[in-house]
Amino acid sequence: MRGLLASARELPGEAWLMLLSLCLGSFPIGLLMVFFPLYLHDLGMHSFLIGGVFTFAGLGSSVLLLAIGPLADRFGRRSFLIAGTALPMLGFAIFALRTDTPWLIVASMLGGVGFSGGLGGGLVTATYNPMMAAIVPARLRTVALSWAEGAWTLSLALGSLIAGLPALLARLRLMPVLAADRAMFLLCLAVTLLAALLLLPVRERPMQHEVPARAGEKGASWDARPSLPLIAKLTVFFMLQGAGLGLVVQLLPLWFALRFNTSATAIAPWFSASQLVGLLTIPLVPWLVRRLGMASFIVFVAGASTLLLLGVPLSPALPLAGAFYVLRSMCCVPP
Repeated sequence: MRGLLASARELPGEAWLMLLSLCLGSFPIGLLMVFFPLYLHDLGMHSFLIGGVFTFAGLGSSVLLLAIGPLADRFGRRSFLIAGTALPMLGFAIFALRTDTPWLIVASMLGGVGFSGGLGGGLVTATYNPMMAAIVPARLRTVALSWAEGAWTLSLALGSLIAGLPALLARLRLMPVLAADRAMFLLCLAVTLLAALLLLPVRERPMQHEVPARAGEKGASWDARPSLPLIAKLTVFFMLQGAGLGLVVQLLPLWFALRFNTSATAIAPWFSASQLVGLLTIPLVPWLVRRLGMASFIVFVAGASTLLLLGVPLSPALPLAGAFYVLRSMCCVPP
């Protein structure tokens, strides 16, 4: 930990601006992850259609990711990163003003909804890490990306916790339900605006490449054909994992509320805790990889995560279901 903090002090100021922007930009994602499915249900939307809204947001992000990489490499990443960070503001403005389904779908595709983040999330995903890698020295890239992962997780946790505020305000009769809901969208808009403004002083830099290996040296071959079977297996694995996240996890806040007849105020702390526990298990990852091997480690955490997730619908009470979900999140750590 001391080494991580010492290395963090060497990060350029532009890197810290990017980290703070990521922290602010991730907050609405964590908030809406819990709040948004319940909001759509309160508007009278059927659960099947709620799932469709998340599907459209994911499709928008996926399609954009296929095109944005080559375009960003050609025209520069900075403008795409700023645009992706700012784009969800249009969606939040629509959410604050409209409640009819077509507009809700359009706003969801713009960004800020679901793990994919819609079109804005696609732009940020394709450009953030390359921009950060070019700004920091090569020896500090892992440190910078580690801080980015921590900022992302902490922001999701805080956003998930705040998601219960509208229901609490309405229950205390401090604000009407719809007014409290719209206040959350305006909060997301303000935070996202600040995240985009923080990126304006950041300047794109050419990637600082390492000294290339000489031809004939071990590991210098460009031929990736021997790795294609492993790449194909990992592709299938992550496709199935993504399908599970989209099908089950994104709609779990709605399931919790309907299953236990409770509000976002009661379930928000569980979802916030689920974001934080993953940070606690990250130090164990290198040790487990050394003991099990990378492939076995991935199978182990995926299997444990699935088994713990099965405990959620089998639980008779909210605390037990929430505990299973939090424990499941401990297995969702990056290898």
